[in-house]
Amino acid sequence: MFDDIQYQYRSVPLSGLNLADEDNRISLPADYARLEKSISETGLISPVIVCASGVGYKVICGFKRLDILKKIKPGEAVKCLVCDPPPPARQLALNIAENTSSRQLDPVEAANALSKLSAFYERGEIIEKFLPAMNIQKSEYAYNKYLSLTALCRRAKEFTASERIPLAAALQIVKFSGSEQEKFLDVIEACRMGANLINETAQLVFETSMQYGVCAEEILTRAGCETIISNSDLTPNQKTDEIRRALHSLKRPMYESVMARFKELASEFDSRKISLNPFAYFEKDEISVKFNIASVKDLEQKIAALLRLKDSRLASEFLKKNAGQAEACAKKGTRSDD
Repeated sequence: MFDDIQYQYRSVPLSGLNLADEDNRISLPADYARLEKSISETGLISPVIVCASGVGYKVICGFKRLDILKKIKPGEAVKCLVCDPPPPARQLALNIAENTSSRQLDPVEAANALSKLSAFYERGEIIEKFLPAMNIQKSEYAYNKYLSLTALCRRAKEFTASERIPLAAALQIVKFSGSEQEKFLDVIEACRMGANLINETAQLVFETSMQYGVCAEEILTRAGCETIISNSDLTPNQKTDEIRRALHSLKRPMYESVMARFKELASEFDSRKISLNPFAYFEKDEISVKFNIASVKDLEQKIAALLRLKDSRLASEFLKKNAGQAEACAKKGTRSDD
């Protein structure tokens, strides 16, 4: 696609590059530790691609590399491949192709690329032509999903690009206002949440705000999040537990009593044999059972514990709906999980 572009190799001082022109940038200016370490130790391996522009050069590919060079080697010349100026749409496409040829774009880069491509191409053409190149499912849904990330606040974009928050959580909090996103990020930072807890918390805040018909900030306020995270007597894990309990109680007012009853009945089982937890806080009437097997005797003990669970008050009290569905399906000759 770009075989017809002719390049000349040149060393260009940083002052000769128009670093203010970000027409082709899709990455965030950020801390790229691994790339910085590589450039510091071995220099710039892949030249930056630029084109003539007025008295200097316009950057087509290599914005991350230039961010790092400005920081660690501001006085050195930059290895560049210089070409005649392609049309703007082709410059952007070249940058995307150069990046996707060696790595997967992060979600924010993909969002920025789609947003900038929309200035030159129809949506259908972007979906058909560019999504596969970005290793993204070729669909309207995927296009809209990634494009929505452009509405993240700057800090949320940085968290998403660096994988500090997972894509699933980013797709939830993008529905919040900018200030609400900031408050949510304050919570997960103070609690030092991992990916699964961030996803759960983002979903809880969003779903509960929809349930009550109020904004996300109101839910965070009702859950007392600001008070909890500012409490220096609590550890990050304790803060997480307090916030989770508060959010679950808002979403399900009977949560505390149901959890207390579950723990009471679950305590009848030897935790050394099987570990019991409610699945999705009883939303699906499921119980999560976990165990490891160390020997044949150990397996026999685990099986005995599971058989006891089957006929226990815990199972009868918390799995009534599933039992009823399974019985109804059996009468109809269908699977209960269909």
